[in-house]
Amino acid sequence: MSQPKVTFKYYLRFKKFGTAVWISHLDMVRTFQRIFMRAGISIVFSEGFNPHPKMVFAVPLPLGASSDCELLEFRLESERDPAYILQRLKSVCPTGIEIFSVELAERKFTDICYASYDFTFSDDVLPAIGTVVEHFNARPDAVVLKKTKSGEKEKDIKPCVGKVEATNFGIRAILSVDSENFLGPELFMTALNQTTEALGMPRISPRSVNRTSMLLKNMISTF
Repeated sequence: MSQPKVTFKYYLRFKKFGTAVWISHLDMVRTFQRIFMRAGISIVFSEGFNPHPKMVFAVPLPLGASSDCELLEFRLESERDPAYILQRLKSVCPTGIEIFSVELAERKFTDICYASYDFTFSDDVLPAIGTVVEHFNARPDAVVLKKTKSGEKEKDIKPCVGKVEATNFGIRAILSVDSENFLGPELFMTALNQTTEALGMPRISPRSVNRTSMLLKNMISTF
């Protein structure tokens, strides 16, 4: 019986901004395949009839959102100096993607339970944000329609919201990214606009959404 191949697991951390926010998740996978190829870094591929690179993103980012804290796991057949890998990858990154660290992986992405998002609003909306957030936080529940594999179902997303606060730019929200209780920015905004409608206010829409950190269960410590 053949022995399992020994591989070395790494994380890279990167920012996604500018026009790159419109790169879909599947295209982002292809983009990083090209980045590794151009950098001359040979990542491990799966075996079988349809081999694919062993790359895993921690939490897929919604289309149109930017991020300061994206995480990608990849595997190499031989151990390499993280500083060397970082230098090679940084040299071939396209506009809108900035890799800022590479490290040997010591934890699992399943340790990530929450992500923090900044929602920026236009100046005409900002005066009402404090009232909207106050009423949203006071609600005992927030039931919305969520798409599932078997169709749309009602779901109370309030247990998936860690914290929501008004800021000078709009709203900072900590949302669950656990596989069982995932809450994306779009569905959060749907629930938030239930509050604006209940207050007799127009619906609000952010100018931008930026993911700022990946958080552990305590919602304080970063991954």
